[in-house]
Amino acid sequence: MKPSHLFVYGTLRPGLSAKQSPSHIMSNATHVGHAKFQGKLYLIDWYPGAIDSDDAANRIVGDLFEIGDNPNLLNQLDIYEGCSPLDCCPHEYHRVVRNVGWDGRSVSAWIYLYAWPLDCCTEIHRGDFSPR
Repeated sequence: MKPSHLFVYGTLRPGLSAKQSPSHIMSNATHVGHAKFQGKLYLIDWYPGAIDSDDAANRIVGDLFEIGDNPNLLNQLDIYEGCSPLDCCPHEYHRVVRNVGWDGRSVSAWIYLYAWPLDCCTEIHRGDFSPR
């Protein structure tokens, strides 16, 4: 069974601007609230990338959206993240299913994880891409 939620941690988060405005994409999703993912966050360029982490102390702050069963929305998101079948390989991101913490429970959600080497990237130690 495919998840009906999406966890976002970067330019798709509410209130964060992007060079390409993704607001038209997320207008088909319902914001559920803040959530956390066990991973590490890196500054790739003007945008972040997340990777898995086995260390429970590594948490990424983000937002959870209800997306239902909407293949068109996932296709739009894949295009935005550069990992659609039309994009050149290897893809910078991969859409995968992970558990995220929300409202005191674990929720299965789609997340875009970074797939390229991190040699020249800076870790965002606080795990939050927002400028606060």
